[in-house]
Amino acid sequence: MRRPMILLFVALLTGCPTSSPPAPLPGTTPDLPERGLVPEETALPSPTAETLRGGTSLVNRQLSLRILAASGTPASPGTRVELSGPSLGRGSTDTSGAIAFGWLEPGTYLVRVEASGSAVLEDPVEIGTSPVARDLRLEDSGRNLRGRILGPDGPLAGSWVACGPVGGWTDATGRFQLERVTSGTASVVLHRGGLVDRTVSVSAEGDRDLGDLTLSGDARRVSWENPDSPVRLNATGTSETVRQVMTSVTSGLTAAGWTVGERLDAADVRIVVAPSAASLDATTCSRLQSFARLGGTLVVLGEWGGAGFHGPEAIARLLHPLGIGLVPDLVRVPGGAIASTISGSPLKWAPSCSRERLIAPSGW
Repeated sequence: MRRPMILLFVALLTGCPTSSPPAPLPGTTPDLPERGLVPEETALPSPTAETLRGGTSLVNRQLSLRILAASGTPASPGTRVELSGPSLGRGSTDTSGAIAFGWLEPGTYLVRVEASGSAVLEDPVEIGTSPVARDLRLEDSGRNLRGRILGPDGPLAGSWVACGPVGGWTDATGRFQLERVTSGTASVVLHRGGLVDRTVSVSAEGDRDLGDLTLSGDARRVSWENPDSPVRLNATGTSETVRQVMTSVTSGLTAAGWTVGERLDAADVRIVVAPSAASLDATTCSRLQSFARLGGTLVVLGEWGGAGFHGPEAIARLLHPLGIGLVPDLVRVPGGAIASTISGSPLKWAPSCSRERLIAPSGW
């Protein structure tokens, strides 16, 4: 599975978050009375994990997991579990290997488990109207893959390398190491903006040094995905669309040698600007999520607080299944614009405001 690289520009932030997770919304239950949502006679136990809630989940749909080691015994206490999908969650197992998530939106989720001494595990699960209980069994330690990425002018720093659920960036010398990759036949995906992606097959067991791997070709195609969406009002009170507002950006990209179009069939970078619910329907969300998971660069521009024409809930619907957490009902306050690169771990609660995250990779 390719890990998506998403460049997320956020303007007019509320209380710039830090690299630590934001606090959950007050209380462990919604502000509405619980009676009638979960009958007392079938009341569920309190979830042991933290769920990022955006104010739309009113029913305690719960997922209970038991994480087992390769031997079949409970995983070590404190094993890290992350949940991405319509809602986001994370937490650690107890002494019995158990963990529970509550107040989940219905839909398809991806459970990710990281345990010391075991390969990283990802497993899909469907959440409906009834509580779900699952046992997940870890594999042994897995293996390490390493190598170096080269481009037309030498080593490529900041290239994205992924194998299944494990991924990471190359260092200043173009080198990478992926740890605790599941054993067996696999594919390593190499991605760098402006160059053609490459997939390398890896067979057999054990650690592998893949040596020097080269990326080449020209892949500079940018697509505006919602060109007709209104973005702002001009001085006369007339709404202006993405196409109108982004004219200078289009000109700059074209001058830099990029091919720029609207809803291109083949694009290496897709940009969504201040989307509304209408411009991010289910079909569009699915298409963009698939594009990002397969190695494409998805850029989302918008205001976190939800002022203007766009709907922050729509952005959350797009980004939560990719593991990026935004709370759409934060109060909007003035502030400066920041740019943050989101990649690496599949679960990110919010863009980090540390200076290390304010610089986009040179490939974009």
